[in-house]
Amino acid sequence: METSTRKTVEVGGGAEGAGVAGGAGGAGVAEVGGGAEAGGLGGGAGGAGAGHVDHPHVQQAFGRVRKFVTAYGVVGVAVFVVVVALAVAGHEVTSFMWGRAGGMLGSAAAAYWFTVLAARGARWAYVRVRIISVVVPIAIIAISGIPGALPPWFVAVQIAGALALVPAAVIVNRSEMRAAFPIGGVRK
Repeated sequence: METSTRKTVEVGGGAEGAGVAGGAGGAGVAEVGGGAEAGGLGGGAGGAGAGHVDHPHVQQAFGRVRKFVTAYGVVGVAVFVVVVALAVAGHEVTSFMWGRAGGMLGSAAAAYWFTVLAARGARWAYVRVRIISVVVPIAIIAISGIPGALPPWFVAVQIAGALALVPAAVIVNRSEMRAAFPIGGVRK
């Protein structure tokens, strides 16, 4: 059994997900993209331990967050499809509308990806989900409030999408979710 306090970080690995291993004496290996064979989340005796990410309540919460982010994504796809249809039909579509529609679609894809990775234990992804779920609705509502910049239907749909992220923000910022990703925890 290794009793060293040296920590090793490896990047790469298998598709099984990130794992944190720990041995007696506090030694640990963090593999980004590594397998659960390395010890899984929580590590062995004396390991670093990533918290409670595997707890059923945390996983259920991430399931709900994925649903809200998916709803935001569906609204984003709908907005983008309508903008494309309007452009094809010869209606005026401003570059601002293209940018807003594309931005909504892109941020939805990123938020979903970060949510999936966070549910697997990646603290960096969890932090990004927290940021996106709070900042994006505020930004959408603020920019949509610019008088005359966007058609009323576009503003209404954008705000509806933003409101889909609000419950996700509430869920990911709960104390039990934050406890699952301790600040001094291992980065994956």
